[in-house]
Amino acid sequence: MLRDVFDRFTGLAHVREAHARSPMLAASTRVTVVNEGKNAWVVRQALQELSVELVDDEGAADVLVVGTLSPGPMLDAWEQRSIGPQPMIAPWSPRGMPEDGHVMQAASGSSPVIDR
Repeated sequence: MLRDVFDRFTGLAHVREAHARSPMLAASTRVTVVNEGKNAWVVRQALQELSVELVDDEGAADVLVVGTLSPGPMLDAWEQRSIGPQPMIAPWSPRGMPEDGHVMQAASGSSPVIDR
């Protein structure tokens, strides 16, 4: 399978593109991947390509990124962490949610926002 076809098949191409558009994921931003699940490697790889700093300590993170491509667990993560101090970003957004900015707390820039 060609690399670009594989990237589309696994979701990596979409996650890569969506995260690259987020102003909250600039290089050197401290990011913790939370609620890891199906295809968490896709989320981590897309973040590594952006040169963000992956940290294990949620308290040290500037941004939390949901680490699953599965819709149910992704939405559960949003709900469970809705009162946290850091903004949260998901790898994709279902219909009815903000389009591919998926920022879960007020943020600057043009990313779609859901107020916590």
